[in-house]
Amino acid sequence: MMKHELLAPVGSMEALYQAIHHGADAVYLGGKRFGARAFANNFDDHEMIDAINLCHLYGVRIYVTVNTLIYDLEVSSFLSYITFLIEHGVDALIMQDIGMIRLVRKHFPSVEIHASTQMHNGSLNALKELEKLGVVRAVIDREVPLDVINQWDTSLDLEIFIHGALCVSYSGCCLFSSMVGNRSGNRGECAGNCRLPYQLVDNNDKVLDQGYLLSMKELNTAEKWEELLKSRAYSFKIEGRMKSPEYVGFITAFYRMMIDEYEQTGKVNIQEEKVNQLKTLFNREFTKGFLFNEDNGNIVNSKTSNHIGLPIGKVINVSKKYITIRLNRSLVQEDAIRFVQSNKGMVVNKLYDQKERLIHEANKNSIVLVDNKVDLTTMDEVNKTQDRTLLSELKKYQEKKIPITMEFSAKLDKELVLIIQDGTNQVEVMGNKVSKALNQPITKEVVIKQLSKLGNTPFTTTIESIKVELEDNIFINIKEINELRRLAVEELMKKRTSMIKHKEVHDDLIKIKEKPTNVPKISVSVRTTEQLKVCLKYPDLLIFTSNISDYQQYKNQGNVHLETSLVNENSTKYDDDILLINELGDFTQKGIKIVNYPLNTTNAYAALTYLEKGASEIIPSFELKVANLPDFIKQYQQISHKMPPLRYIIYGRCTLMTMKYCPIKHAYQTCQKFCQEKILYLKNEKQEKYPMIKQKCLTKILHRFPRNDLAKIEELKSLGISSFHLIFTIESVEEINQILKEVNSKIHSIKSCSFMLK
Repeated sequence: MMKHELLAPVGSMEALYQAIHHGADAVYLGGKRFGARAFANNFDDHEMIDAINLCHLYGVRIYVTVNTLIYDLEVSSFLSYITFLIEHGVDALIMQDIGMIRLVRKHFPSVEIHASTQMHNGSLNALKELEKLGVVRAVIDREVPLDVINQWDTSLDLEIFIHGALCVSYSGCCLFSSMVGNRSGNRGECAGNCRLPYQLVDNNDKVLDQGYLLSMKELNTAEKWEELLKSRAYSFKIEGRMKSPEYVGFITAFYRMMIDEYEQTGKVNIQEEKVNQLKTLFNREFTKGFLFNEDNGNIVNSKTSNHIGLPIGKVINVSKKYITIRLNRSLVQEDAIRFVQSNKGMVVNKLYDQKERLIHEANKNSIVLVDNKVDLTTMDEVNKTQDRTLLSELKKYQEKKIPITMEFSAKLDKELVLIIQDGTNQVEVMGNKVSKALNQPITKEVVIKQLSKLGNTPFTTTIESIKVELEDNIFINIKEINELRRLAVEELMKKRTSMIKHKEVHDDLIKIKEKPTNVPKISVSVRTTEQLKVCLKYPDLLIFTSNISDYQQYKNQGNVHLETSLVNENSTKYDDDILLINELGDFTQKGIKIVNYPLNTTNAYAALTYLEKGASEIIPSFELKVANLPDFIKQYQQISHKMPPLRYIIYGRCTLMTMKYCPIKHAYQTCQKFCQEKILYLKNEKQEKYPMIKQKCLTKILHRFPRNDLAKIEELKSLGISSFHLIFTIESVEEINQILKEVNSKIHSIKSCSFMLK
């Protein structure tokens, strides 16, 4: 059985100590800049240095998240931060931005880079492209089943999530927070739109379902642990950089225990007590996730997006003053509870028995009273959401100790020698020359006793691990033995925290070969056959459809080509001479490739990297606005001395989320009937309606209104951009005709610009 890595989340120094001392093989954390959890405590530069040294001291690998999209004005600052991290010895960088990966690899060819799940690593072809970039590990999409992962033949280490919060959208493909709230999930500022309540409504505003329709349950793979340990995956990743240190310590120990037990006995025994403690610490109900092909109905908890805790009893009476609860588990003063149906929570500051006497603790089957601080009026179920006793216990833990061996040699008229080893490193220190004893000679027992006094150091040893060689009738000052031990320990600590040196190479130039093409300057993406037909009336349009049937039927009737699927787990090959591509694996396809916005181009280096890989044109991310383009173009020209071949989106609804989970199927247990519907909507509490469409069994949530930059065409042309793209999703034939006429009018009003490349 292959050795696996247990990778723990760390959002603070306290959480780091918990992870290290509860058995993490590696940890991942972020600094104050460029990390995908901007609202975690994170580590400033001084704390980062301390964290790196602490991890290396205990033999724990440390990976730093720099997994956000970067704008051109940030590149210099980004590289400076990367240099700082590398100089201080991080073991790996977790990255999302493909341009920054390419740039860091050019500057530091030997540094280890892990492709963040934000890169949407969901196909074998995508992994092949990452291999070409020099990436050594990929964090796989949470949507990919384990049986698919096990079939992939790749040289990359594969990292999978095994526990914690789940994103409902494919990672890196969620623009909901960015487009709606101006807080980019791709830049670490996700507002958690998926944790809000929605209604599922039809065209007539009829409510088909309601609740927390996008709020995923917590991933928990403990029941499938033996399958995981036998799998192709190498690193087991726990989500939780926003969680408490106590949670981090507990969940790390929880999975460490199962790994060790399986290695020793070949079996895994999940203790019910531990599961109940875990439920108390945090859960939104548990799911095994798409990793184990969980049923669509067991993916979300539509009742609440909050931590629900552990069931402990039921309300049997309510008054304005007291809530009376019959317990089926214990309750302690200062525990926190939640009333399930009413979704109200409180801390039990005061706990009473049936005679209204204050008590500290109540056992199972007791009847207790608590103050009605939440104005409860119903006979509700009661869950415990915070266990004071458990939290207190988790704050106290035994520190991890590193076993060492010692060899001590003392011979008359020779220098004292102490050698200590930790299995990898060896340290040798020398003392004064040994003299003859005038009175009582030193004994082996005394030497061993002094060498064993490792106190607050991270090391431990046993009598059997200390080898002492003494000549008879010699004298050694005990202070000198202590000093030798201290020096040896300090030197070993220095060796364990020493850093790998990476040679920096300055080579920013990316050489791109010209790819002359005769591709129309105006392109459109269409969703339906009717939309395709109306676009065919405009012979100079480049038309992309993701519908294979429409493509096959109409490809010879005009410039009709394929837009590839965002999700291509099985790495399907497409037979077309022009492709609009949406995932990294599509670079293995033949023909002309135009990079679409889901590939998240926000800087010139990303564009150049895609062009280097064979793209002909780039459609930038929706997160790259017109205001960002001058900096983008300037940076591109500085590197390549050319204009970037951009195709800018001037009209269309962006896809806010792409989901494997289906809210329609959740509501009706089947979606075949509703897949034929033209459109359904998700309506939030502000009564804002977001169109929802189906595409190849994927669910896509669209922006409630389209980007419309038709008025900015002249401004875009003045920047040197003359290729434009439009996205038609729910537009009618009449709306498309009107938009295309307006585009045609505006394009032809600009000198030297026509629909076709000349």
